[in-house]
Amino acid sequence: MNNPDFNMKNICILLMSGLPLPAVRGGAIETLCQLFIDQNEVEKKYNITVLCTLDKQAEYESKKYQYAKFVYFKPSNHFDRIFGFISRGLYRAFRIVTPFSTGFIKALKYLKVNKFDLVINETWKIYTSPLVFKAVKNGKVLLHLHRVGEKKKGDISTRIDKSINTLVTVSDYVANDWIQHTGRSKKDTYVLFNCCDANSIEKKIDENEVASLKEQYGIGKDDVVLLFYGRITNEKGVLELVDAINILNNDKCVLLIVGGSQNGDKTKYENLLDEAISNSTARIVRTGYVDNAKMYYFSNIADLIILPSTCPDAAPLTVIEAMTAGKPIITTNNGGIPEYTKDSAIRIDCTSSLAYDLARNIGDLIKDDQLRSELGEKAKITSKNFTPRRYFNDFSRIIDDVCE
Repeated sequence: MNNPDFNMKNICILLMSGLPLPAVRGGAIETLCQLFIDQNEVEKKYNITVLCTLDKQAEYESKKYQYAKFVYFKPSNHFDRIFGFISRGLYRAFRIVTPFSTGFIKALKYLKVNKFDLVINETWKIYTSPLVFKAVKNGKVLLHLHRVGEKKKGDISTRIDKSINTLVTVSDYVANDWIQHTGRSKKDTYVLFNCCDANSIEKKIDENEVASLKEQYGIGKDDVVLLFYGRITNEKGVLELVDAINILNNDKCVLLIVGGSQNGDKTKYENLLDEAISNSTARIVRTGYVDNAKMYYFSNIADLIILPSTCPDAAPLTVIEAMTAGKPIITTNNGGIPEYTKDSAIRIDCTSSLAYDLARNIGDLIKDDQLRSELGEKAKITSKNFTPRRYFNDFSRIIDDVCE
């Protein structure tokens, strides 16, 4: 922090899930945090302290910030594996909450000796919230909940709820689910819709780049490109999408699956996906991991984006990004997705007939150029509700309300 203002509120963002800020290693939560911090540099509203894992590149990038101080904690791979194993074991077996890493222990100590107007807990392991609350003796704690909360084994959700002053969720779906399981008052619960950076998504590529990218993946000039991108996991419905493409049986369609393990070590699910692709006669291409900063290349060549989440997705950033790209979208009615897409996407109920329903809707949409264009335009308009400036302003209103 090069230019702290003592008249500003002092806000601490706790982010000890393994990835750093600035978000040089990606991460959905990390990206949202960075967009908030970046906008604060423009608005000059808060002195922000970020507690996160050390990364040399992130540390270098952090020096440019005037109103944000980054406190890094060096991971200890050997001890962190031990702490993580013990923490997970105690929590799963007995619901006993213990620190999950050496960095998290150091972050808690930092919170104990430093005073903030508000601590925003962005840590993915929300079961550790009681430890954060205990460390912040004289301040207020806001839990930013990015997923559906705990429901299993006794009163863990209620215990977590008692350890926070304010709950902020990413959708009404998540808020209502939490209230139902904890009895929390709606008065202390806020919904803050996610956002994305349009500048990195709206980039265009020229005809030569389009032709080159299509050639790289064996896509013809007149082929219809169906795009899936994101995490390759069971809850994202990728195998169901492959089944749908097999049912569709259209040799002019190419399904491009973008995503995979960053370190190259494939998961069991990815191996199942590869097997399904190898047994298919449809035109399906896997790119493997692609840096999010380069995703605009693929959205530029996509005719249709398909994101068939089979889990109660709280608020998938991929859906917001697809809308921002101005592309027609097929997705599901799960979780908070309807709150974000409204009428700007085709949404399918996630039932046992999902693959057939996907195939039918894909087939109908690729035949209807006008409907694809209309959906793309609606998506672009809807995406204007999810800008970083809107996100910052809405979050600021919540912070100011909590700090009064």
